[in-house]
Amino acid sequence: MNTTKWLVRKMYLLSCAKKGYISIDKAVKKLGWSKPKVVAVGCLLAKDDILEKVYIYDKKLNADMLIGFNVKSL
Repeated sequence: MNTTKWLVRKMYLLSCAKKGYISIDKAVKKLGWSKPKVVAVGCLLAKDDILEKVYIYDKKLNADMLIGFNVKSL
């Protein structure tokens, strides 16, 4: 995929940050993207050490569930 397109997608996702937190569900609504696309771009930013993943424990699934991302302080 085009590098410029990925850079723009990363900027769009970072624009959804509110007080250093990006909710996956709110980003889906704001950007009009699918949930897997938001998670994929967020994971790329986490890999670049810009975001960190936020999990909660779901008792029904008996596993951790990704709910959003925190912006790491520089």
